[in-house]
Amino acid sequence: MSYCDIDSWIENSFVTFDHPTWLSISFHKKCKYFAKTLAAYRIVSTSISNNANKEKQLDFSVKIATLEEFIVSKYGYGNLSALDYNQKICLDIAGRALKRKQEKTFYIFAKRLRPISIKQKFMRYFPHLYYWQFIIRH
Repeated sequence: MSYCDIDSWIENSFVTFDHPTWLSISFHKKCKYFAKTLAAYRIVSTSISNNANKEKQLDFSVKIATLEEFIVSKYGYGNLSALDYNQKICLDIAGRALKRKQEKTFYIFAKRLRPISIKQKFMRYFPHLYYWQFIIRH
């Protein structure tokens, strides 16, 4: 398929090819969402995207963010602003890191936030406090 540069995906060690394929196709052609199951697959505890190991789940999320950043650098943000995209990535991974008690990863992505709410300001400017209050409460 001419839209998909699979060689560069291999060179960049992408963990999956279906996600960048759909992102690439959606840049070149219009896509439509169907609220109907058109296919199914098995979810097993050892799969790369649904692993039972919480550290592997978080690692997969970080690798997906890297993959998306590659695609965005190639095709642009579409209807999203750079700020919206950054917020999506940072909030998603920071939230996953909190739930998995991955302090270092939480700090990295909390510091990348461009806060638009008081909660996000607290996360960005006081990540240690935010992290520990979350851990204590949960």
